[in-house]
Amino acid sequence: MTVTALEAIGLSFGGKWQYGGEIDRSEQLFSGTESIVSMGDHPNILLVILDSVRASNLGLYGHDAANTPFLEEFAEEASVFTQARSPGIHSIASHVSLFTGYSVPAHQVTQYSAQITSGHTIWETLQDEYGYETGLFTPNVIVSESSNLSEFFQTVVGPKNTKFRKGLQPGEIEDWDHKHTEFIKRSLIDEHPIRSLLNGVYSKLYTPDNQRDFDEYVTAFDSWVGDTTGSWAACINLMDAHYPYDPRPEHDQWGGPELRDMHKSISYGPQAPQFVSGKNPWWKLKAFEALYDGAIHQLDTGLRELIALLRRKSEFEDTFIVITSDHGEGFGETSRLATDVRLIDHGWGIGERLTHVPLIVKEPGQERGETVKRLAQIRHFPSAVEAAISGENGYKEFIPADGETSATTYRIEDDTNELLNNVNTPENYLGPWHAEYRQKEESIEKTMVKRGSNGVRIRINRNGEVQTLENDMDIDVSDFVEGVERSRLARQEDDSGISEDVANQLNELGYIE
Repeated sequence: MTVTALEAIGLSFGGKWQYGGEIDRSEQLFSGTESIVSMGDHPNILLVILDSVRASNLGLYGHDAANTPFLEEFAEEASVFTQARSPGIHSIASHVSLFTGYSVPAHQVTQYSAQITSGHTIWETLQDEYGYETGLFTPNVIVSESSNLSEFFQTVVGPKNTKFRKGLQPGEIEDWDHKHTEFIKRSLIDEHPIRSLLNGVYSKLYTPDNQRDFDEYVTAFDSWVGDTTGSWAACINLMDAHYPYDPRPEHDQWGGPELRDMHKSISYGPQAPQFVSGKNPWWKLKAFEALYDGAIHQLDTGLRELIALLRRKSEFEDTFIVITSDHGEGFGETSRLATDVRLIDHGWGIGERLTHVPLIVKEPGQERGETVKRLAQIRHFPSAVEAAISGENGYKEFIPADGETSATTYRIEDDTNELLNNVNTPENYLGPWHAEYRQKEESIEKTMVKRGSNGVRIRINRNGEVQTLENDMDIDVSDFVEGVERSRLARQEDDSGISEDVANQLNELGYIE
């Protein structure tokens, strides 16, 4: 069942578990010693995905902006991974990997309208094998509507849409925010004038920005948990930091009204073409990072409220909590693989700004914080959950046993993509882009390669400093992505239709097909 956030109030499902002992936190990290939790039932599972949040812009990870005061408090009783990587750079691919454990080359589910087969997600395992009730809470239209990922949850609280599909949509009017009169005139001559006018009213009441704020989804989750009687498992995807960057004034401590106005003047629909075409200077994109910092501060406040409600309900100690991101964000950084390509949003590239993500894990009953400096991969979430259910330390499962992991994106493979009409070297944007990571004693080595280019190898020190080890490596991206055993995850039949209102929402979030 799919409902809006407001309609979700009063929905029930979920639960809690009890533990009969204490966790011995004196054990050495990676010692292999198992937790001594004895459980009368299974722990709750909470996955919080901070959509589009890169690690380098969190105060918790050393960023200059003090935008994560709550996470820094939370870290005192959780395990903080300083070198976690996402499996991809887009919501659809990364969420599929998070939900199933497959790498992106293994599942190759990369389109917004992707449909996957049943029987592969951790959420189904939790329902079918352990009796959990499951819920998804997100304004992310890709996860909740354009793909079928929401089908694997029993309860779904998704984004608000325009009310009527038969009727004029605000997204059909260019520069809608400044052309209300034109919308009214066209609505009156539309085949469905009343529905068209109501669509306009609804869109003004529920803009893409306030649809994305954390409040309603945390509130809906609160209601959902409140009536639970058994173990629950939930995924909360929050988009406060996703483009367009529009933190509330109380959180906008580094941008200001003038910068917000400048951003709004270009932020309807995809912003990437406006920069790659030269229509807007690159300094503006870099300046928007200050708004992004404020949006992360807003998310941090949402996390504070989320954890507080778990404490009020006496659920906190009984819950395995994972806070991470599906990918990072680009603000004009230059690609090391194609130096005339800059990272904008998360449309292309495999740079650290896009793949280095936060990962904070709180075990049930954990009292002491730890910093984990080894390479980690967030797609190991299903294994971490299974370990937590077994009474083991689930956080260890995020660390690859062989010290290696990867990140991949396929998104722009066709040179007819609309974006490429605006660039001088369209071939430099084409995927796949791929990165291989390897843990060294005091650093991480990363080998990157993309379609049509030679590889680059770099060393990433624990303090984040990067050193180029080798340029022009004689390797081909196909050596990495074509040799991976393919899963049978993607549906073979064409089931990719996206409704007009969903397409409008994707456009408002900056996506280009």
